[in-house]
Amino acid sequence: MKQILFIQTIENMTFQLSGILYIGISVLLFYLLAPAYRKFLLCLASLVFCGFLDKYALFVLAAVTTMTYLSGFAVDKAYLSRDWIRKTVFSASVVIFIGLFFLWKYSYFIEKGPFAGLILPLGFSFYCFQAISYLTDIYKGKYGHERDPAVFLLYMSWFPKFTSGPIERADQFLPQAAKLDGVRLLNGSRIIRALSYIIWGLFLKLMLADRMSVPVDYIFGKHNEFGSIMLIIGSLLYTFQIYCDFAGYTDIAIGVSELFGIELTENFRTPYFAENITQFWRSWHITLSSFLRDYVYIPLGGNKKGNIRKYVNIMIVFIICGLWHGRGMKFLAWGILHGLYSIFTGLIAKTRLSFLIKGVIGRIVTFCLVSFAWIFFRAESLKLAVDYIISIFTAKLINRNMDFEMEKAGTTPLELIILGLALAVLFISDRIAYRKKTLVPDMMIRTGEIRRDLCLVLLSVVVLIFGIYGNLEVKNFIYMEF
Repeated sequence: MKQILFIQTIENMTFQLSGILYIGISVLLFYLLAPAYRKFLLCLASLVFCGFLDKYALFVLAAVTTMTYLSGFAVDKAYLSRDWIRKTVFSASVVIFIGLFFLWKYSYFIEKGPFAGLILPLGFSFYCFQAISYLTDIYKGKYGHERDPAVFLLYMSWFPKFTSGPIERADQFLPQAAKLDGVRLLNGSRIIRALSYIIWGLFLKLMLADRMSVPVDYIFGKHNEFGSIMLIIGSLLYTFQIYCDFAGYTDIAIGVSELFGIELTENFRTPYFAENITQFWRSWHITLSSFLRDYVYIPLGGNKKGNIRKYVNIMIVFIICGLWHGRGMKFLAWGILHGLYSIFTGLIAKTRLSFLIKGVIGRIVTFCLVSFAWIFFRAESLKLAVDYIISIFTAKLINRNMDFEMEKAGTTPLELIILGLALAVLFISDRIAYRKKTLVPDMMIRTGEIRRDLCLVLLSVVVLIFGIYGNLEVKNFIYMEF
């Protein structure tokens, strides 16, 4: 019951009038207040946002932020020269964060005692990794500890990205947070960039992700009632749903942050046009994959200790990636699958089979492999995922007829037309962005004022008219669950 209330609150905060007003009031106060007070305002706005979603999460955020901030003094050579103390504090902090993470993630295995059934605090998966990266980089001497507690609190709690990332690096975020007093309201390029990201993000979320969630929920919820074709359609729809949902959130977070003069790290770069799984992970959830590369894969030895060790390290990374995403064997299976995909890519890179990881064939193979793995991600359990896959190969192609199955999946002909057109826009836009090595919102910005404004107005009208709205239909962002 508590989790349902969390989701309803998040939905209201995100897309209802209260969410728009909250952002609008925050922006208004940001530019009305004296510049010296801006960082304090945004800290307060972030804490209120977190507390509104979940008071329990606010308490944990405060505890982790305080611990990380104080540990920063002991880990930084500028404040403490004794290496054994620095190493002890650093190691203890990281072990505590990792321990808390796995305790909350997998407390459902604990049937009795004070730790039974603990709920993971909202956003913990993201700011926990930020804390670890922050202390690690200070310990290695990449940069010094941030002395301003307000600036550091903002780094840990920044509300546009709080629930689903991106996972920001301190050297990218902290300098911006320290210069908020220099942000000017009348900056046309920044406002246009903010609107471009917000509107495109809303298009991905309201036009695509939430629209696809209806048939996806029906098909995955009652897969035994559908034929093979509908089961394949269901897995493909979820492949696009999770992309549009997560990329949509990221784009909105980037756009809202731009209103305050803060530039967040990009998290997606047309991942479904990747030619192999390595390219896929360089363009999907970029901040997570780069974290795992820099703080897990490379410290384990990376690819410098022979191929066997390299493949073991890859598998460790993807197992951690699977466990990070959620509790249960299905996420472990999803991570192992991606680990195997990555190892296979390395094994055939210099063989006659290399055509499978290059060009058009590589894109098709990679897309199919990723889509297949998403079945484990979406199913309620590992058993149901396996049942779903078996049903694809054993069920009738169509149980009765396609119209009947579409109706059973809660989809109308009009919804199919709208969804098909929206997917076409997504495909064409991502394809052009991929060829130009850019992002769709940035691509719109560079098309010239008239075409840019036309695109923004047209997208806004389409989202307002055809977007999915209302308490019963708006879905919480998928990655808020992780």
